[in-house]
Amino acid sequence: MCGCPVDAVKHLLRLGLIVSTETDRVEHETGPNAILLSDLAIQNGHACRHAEFPVLQMLDKQGMIVPDHPRNTGVRPLLIGSRGQVEAQSEYLFRGNYGLVSREEQMAAGLGAQEADEQMRIKLAFAFGRIMPTDELLHSLHVGNETAHIRNGVSISRLRTNVFEIAFRDERVEAVEGNEPAGGGTGATIRCVSVVEAYLLNAAGSGCAGSGGAVEIV
Repeated sequence: MCGCPVDAVKHLLRLGLIVSTETDRVEHETGPNAILLSDLAIQNGHACRHAEFPVLQMLDKQGMIVPDHPRNTGVRPLLIGSRGQVEAQSEYLFRGNYGLVSREEQMAAGLGAQEADEQMRIKLAFAFGRIMPTDELLHSLHVGNETAHIRNGVSISRLRTNVFEIAFRDERVEAVEGNEPAGGGTGATIRCVSVVEAYLLNAAGSGCAGSGGAVEIV
């Protein structure tokens, strides 16, 4: 998924790029399993890293975290980007998924002991019995100045701020986030958007999730 603007999952569903399917007679949704984060937190006056719902769709709707699900193979949502952005987004997603993660944190927020115990009981029921640390919920890949290998022969290189080259064997594509000018890569160019609304009319023709395309790196 190249970029993760607000309502990205909703628009991918609208465009038919996330659909229902079955694996071993278990119904689940399709969709991307990796997110390339923008280098910039704000573009065009809008926050442009809304990874929480795409990640939850991967974990729950695709089955990556569901016990005994055929899609729970150990592969987790992959966050790709600069170290600072990936680490900040990982912490945000952990807290967004779990909120307060212990009886002590609940009580420090003002709950009594009995209510804190009840809240944790409910929370653990929805969390399949335990609070998972961030590195079990998510995998991460930091992209600096050197080529980084994603998995299964796919690699990514940073050309400059918000411009990346993604390669598989002899195929290459340049991924451009936001309003950055293209150029510098050796393959085709796809433009990722930070604000979906401006691109909805032509989203179906784009090859980039977040502006209309979902690709899974298997």
